[in-house]
Amino acid sequence: MKQIGLLSFIFLLTAGIFSCERTDPNENGRLSIQIYYNGEAVDNAVASISTSKKNLDLGNYVKQVHANIDGLADFGALPPGSYYCDAFKYINNNEVYLYGYIAVTVEPGHRKTVELNLEKK
Repeated sequence: MKQIGLLSFIFLLTAGIFSCERTDPNENGRLSIQIYYNGEAVDNAVASISTSKKNLDLGNYVKQVHANIDGLADFGALPPGSYYCDAFKYINNNEVYLYGYIAVTVEPGHRKTVELNLEKK
């Protein structure tokens, strides 16, 4: 009887260890940016993402999207790694330019939403 209990314990322990979810390092992550100006969401801002600051400055983007009405720019699935993001919007009949920049890391199998506060430039 003790052997059955011991074998059951070992089986359950082994099953528990091997059933733990592992993250595949090649699995994509997801990235969204919540864009604000003066504490309010900025709709229709243009958000861009690149693999380096230099590529961002040169306009070599991995993706470029527009923020929705709630100020959320969703880049969708991205390979894991470090990214550089910026966002801009012209307001007041193109007289005022709002801009913001942020560096982020996308992790495999994770969804990340970061806040980006735009400033007048």
